[in-house]
Amino acid sequence: MLLRYSLLLCLWLQSASVLYANEHNFNQNYQALVDEVASKPYLQPQLDFSNAIERLKKQPKIAENTVSEWQAKLQKLTPHTTCQKIAFQSLGNHLRRINVRESLKRALAKESQYSGDFSALPNARLWYLHWLETWLMDDVTPSELQKVAFNELQVAFTQYQKVSSQAHVSTAAIPAAEHQKIVAAFITREQQVKANLQTMLNLPEFDAPLTIAPSGLPESFPAPGIYDNQTQRFLYHPQNGEMHLSHFDWLYLHEGVPGHHLQFNVVGTESLCPTNAIVPIPFVSSEGWAAYVETLGKEMGLYEKPSSEAYALKWRVLRALRVLIDIGIHYEGWPDEKAKELWQTYLPEHPEIMVREIIRIKNWPAQVITYVYGKYRIEKAIQPYQSNRTTALNRVLRLSNQPPLALEQLADFMSIENNN
Repeated sequence: MLLRYSLLLCLWLQSASVLYANEHNFNQNYQALVDEVASKPYLQPQLDFSNAIERLKKQPKIAENTVSEWQAKLQKLTPHTTCQKIAFQSLGNHLRRINVRESLKRALAKESQYSGDFSALPNARLWYLHWLETWLMDDVTPSELQKVAFNELQVAFTQYQKVSSQAHVSTAAIPAAEHQKIVAAFITREQQVKANLQTMLNLPEFDAPLTIAPSGLPESFPAPGIYDNQTQRFLYHPQNGEMHLSHFDWLYLHEGVPGHHLQFNVVGTESLCPTNAIVPIPFVSSEGWAAYVETLGKEMGLYEKPSSEAYALKWRVLRALRVLIDIGIHYEGWPDEKAKELWQTYLPEHPEIMVREIIRIKNWPAQVITYVYGKYRIEKAIQPYQSNRTTALNRVLRLSNQPPLALEQLADFMSIENNN
C-alpha cells in the first residue's frame, strides 16, 4: 500500500512539474512576442477621430510580412491555462486588427480628412467597422449592436416612464461654488455603498481613498463627471453652475464605488489574469462595468428617491439612443434630421442635450457604444449564475482588465477561492 502511494505521488509530482514547465514556456514566449508587437507603433482608441486620422497618416507602416511572422509565432504557442487561452485569443485578434488597419492606411491620401462622418474617407464603411472593433475589442456587426441597443432602449424606456410618473419634478441643487457640500453629498453615498460591498460583490473591505474635485473643464464638456485613474480622482462636472441632487447617486455609482474607482483598484491587486501590456484596461470593459453597476443602485442603498432612479434610467435610454444614432450616422449615412427624430421620440425635453450628443458622436465615433455593449456582455455572462450572482460579479470585476472575450470563460473562474 505504501509503495503504491509513493508511486502515485511520484507520478503526480512529475505531471505537475511538466505542466508548470509548459505554462512557464508559454508565458516566456508569449511575453517576448508581445514585446515585439508593442515595439511597433499602434494607435489605441482615441476620442477625437479627426486627430486620430492625422496621426495614422504620419505613422510608420508595419509590413504585411512582419504581421504574418508574428501570427506564425503565435500559432506555435500552446496555451494551457484559461488565462493563457484568453491572452492567446486576444493577441490573435489584435494582430488581425493590425492587418486591417495597415490595409486601410495604405489607401489614405495626404488630403484624406475626417470632419464628422466617414464618407470623405476611402473605404468609409470599412474604416468605421475597424474603429468600432478597436473600441469594442470584439468583432460584432452593426446589426447585432442595433439589436442590443434597441432591446436596451425598450426595457429602459418602459422603466423610465413608470418611475418618472412617480417622481416629483425637483430643481434641488448645490451651487458649484460650494465644493465642500458637494463632496459631503458624495461621501454620504460612498458610506451607503461600501456597507453593501460584501453582500453584492464579495468584497469585505475596500479602503482606497478617492479624491473628489471639480473637473475644471469647459461648460461644453459632454459628460457630468470623469474618473482619472492616474491620480485616483473623481472629477465632477457641474452643469449651469450647479450639481442637481438627483444626479448624485447615479454619478457616484459610475465614477466611484462600485464603478471606475473600485474597478481600477481591484484589477490592480486582485485580477484573475495578468493585465495585457498592449491594452491594459479595455475601454469597453471599463465603461461596461461602470454602466452595469448603475443598475445595482437600489441594492447598494441608493435610488431611494424616484427622481434619482429616473435620472439613472434616463441615462440608460440616452446611451441606447446614442448607439443607434452612432451606427445610423457613420454606417448608414443618416442626416442629422433622422437622428434628431429618433431622439425626440424618446427624450423630447432638453434639445440642447440632443445637439450636444450628436456633436459628440460625430467627434468621437464608436466611443459611445462601449457603455451599452460592455454592459450587455456582462449581463449575458452572468445570466446562468443568478443563484450565485455575487460570486459571478466578483469574477467579472476581477476580469475587467481583459477584453470581453474573457467573459466567455467565466465558468472556469467560478469555483476558485475568492483570495486565489
